[in-house]
Amino acid sequence: MYKVILVDDEIWSLEGIRKVFDWQHMGFAIAAQTTDASEALELICSLKPDVVVTDIRMPEISGIDLLTLSRKRGITSEFIIISGFAEFAYAQEAIRYGAFDYQLKPIDPVEAKQLLTKLKLRLHEKQLAENVNTVKQLVSGACPPAEWLCERNFAPEGGAYWQVMTICGAVPDGFAEFPYAPASSAPFQPLALQLDEVQAVVIANGGQWLERDIMMYMSRWNKPGNCRIGLSRVTDEAEQLPRLIKESGMASAHHFIDERPEVIRFSAGTSFAIENIVLKTEKLIMLKDFDGICSIIDSIPDLFKTDGLGMYHATCLWNQYAFVIRKRLERDALLNRVEFLDYENIVSRFNSLSAMCEHIKGLLKVLCSSDSASGAGRSGTRNGNFIALLQQVNLNYDKPLSLSELADTHYLNMSYCSELFKKVTGYTFSDYVTKLRMEAAAELIRSGSYTAETVCSMTGYNDYYYFSKTFKKFYGVAPSKFAPTMPLPVSQSMSQ
Repeated sequence: MYKVILVDDEIWSLEGIRKVFDWQHMGFAIAAQTTDASEALELICSLKPDVVVTDIRMPEISGIDLLTLSRKRGITSEFIIISGFAEFAYAQEAIRYGAFDYQLKPIDPVEAKQLLTKLKLRLHEKQLAENVNTVKQLVSGACPPAEWLCERNFAPEGGAYWQVMTICGAVPDGFAEFPYAPASSAPFQPLALQLDEVQAVVIANGGQWLERDIMMYMSRWNKPGNCRIGLSRVTDEAEQLPRLIKESGMASAHHFIDERPEVIRFSAGTSFAIENIVLKTEKLIMLKDFDGICSIIDSIPDLFKTDGLGMYHATCLWNQYAFVIRKRLERDALLNRVEFLDYENIVSRFNSLSAMCEHIKGLLKVLCSSDSASGAGRSGTRNGNFIALLQQVNLNYDKPLSLSELADTHYLNMSYCSELFKKVTGYTFSDYVTKLRMEAAAELIRSGSYTAETVCSMTGYNDYYYFSKTFKKFYGVAPSKFAPTMPLPVSQSMSQ
């Protein structure tokens, strides 16, 4: 429940505020109320409520003063300012100082309900942002776990053991109990942090059978079909919580390997099979046996399933291959530098383990065909890749294009692509794409079959004003005035 403090120097007005809002039904609880503004400031600082509802005109300290003084003390409560005076200056001042809303007495019950609905949404979004920041600070080590647990008034009474679960995809029905349920409602002590609508982290404290208790408790949940739950290992040291959060997050990303949603326990055991695969690949690179390399890499997804390997191993696999490739391209500044990635970067960059393997094959193909191992010339391969990139641009100019993404797709360094674009086409990348779009736009307008607005969207632009401005800069006239019978002027560089 969200905590609320009511402040008004008139007792009858306080009762009116209490009654006009359906606090409990909307998920709010009145933690305190007072007619003394000075006492209100003390209550706000000690209770740190989610919401403060205060009259604007009070002796000694006004509602606006109460808001500004609270902010100076680091209080982030949402303030609702109430006034009996319909003066715009009051409302303007309240909003300027950061009040959530400004209401006139008497408050209409319908408006009161709408206000609480908006307020609840704001508080929910605010809590999610705070939770995300908290998890980042814990994982980075910026926030000591013991200190954070103390701030959250989380006394570990369940036992000496800790485990973390990360829930992704869809939050199960039973999860709603966690933030508000008493400790006795579960066989362990949970502390839930919802990060967004489809992800949450639960820190659990309990006895020596903690994992068993968690599994039994979760078995009662009505889990949606796309719900994924990652479990960390168990520890008896609260200071290990940052590691446990990472482990549970990595386990919850198991869909990268196997799309079936399930509960996955984190495993970090060494996989000799992966080490052997990388070693064999390195030998085949020296022999330039790309077919042999493909055969090995194509077997990786099945290996992960049969050996029960997880996201930890997928991360190790990528970084081992990255090391091999970087080592062999050490003197080649023109080919794309392969980066070491953590599991989150890998999941966001590739759709699946199979997609990651295909990308690795592409990199190794370039490596095998470029004679990198022997240090021979590589300009032919690079130019061949650039020609393929250029063909892709020519065919897809009407779609969103990014030089960095194209360079990555064709295993080329972005700086190299940028230089080659100017050398081969005479244009920078952005000017070249603009040239293709403008030439196509002129042809479409000349056909007489399309309006300028339609041509705008057909050539990859979402903003007609920007399209028109670019067209006029390119051809000297606005697209709406470009007659079908006009000859196409000789295009020029947009940078001139």
